[in-house]
Amino acid sequence: MNDRLAFLVRVACLALLTLPSDARAQGATPADDRLRVFLDCPSGGCDRDFIVNELPYAIWTQDRLDADLHLLITSLTTGAGGRAYTLQFIAQRRLAPDVDTLLVAVPPNSSDDMQRRALTRSINLGLASSASRFVGAERFTIAYASPEVEADAVATNMRDRWNL
Repeated sequence: MNDRLAFLVRVACLALLTLPSDARAQGATPADDRLRVFLDCPSGGCDRDFIVNELPYAIWTQDRLDADLHLLITSLTTGAGGRAYTLQFIAQRRLAPDVDTLLVAVPPNSSDDMQRRALTRSINLGLASSASRFVGAERFTIAYASPEVEADAVATNMRDRWNL
């Protein structure tokens, strides 16, 4: 009897292991149906913990093949001493076959915090269209700080001596 039970347990485990990762993820919970992103930053300069904490609407995977989006970030030092990042959003699985590229320039003498915030802001922009296709899209808003509003605020505080 124990041999038969052990055999059935082995067969059940093998059946679960041979299921595609999509089927295993669907059986888990509805909350797992968010955008799955693999962060690949081979040249360094990426603060993974900061990015994961700032962008909680995505599931950050450790396996490239388990992700809906492969985010490849490369960077170069510019001639002036700043950094130029290239962000490639390579769609996989449910999002394939799209590829998007964003370029981010960070000026020289920027603090580490300024660099990681600029990078995270650009990642957020790049993920927005993909994330809107998944669970939780109704909670997204897009905000834009118009430079005209700032200019109008400065203009109203100015005093015109010539009444022009």
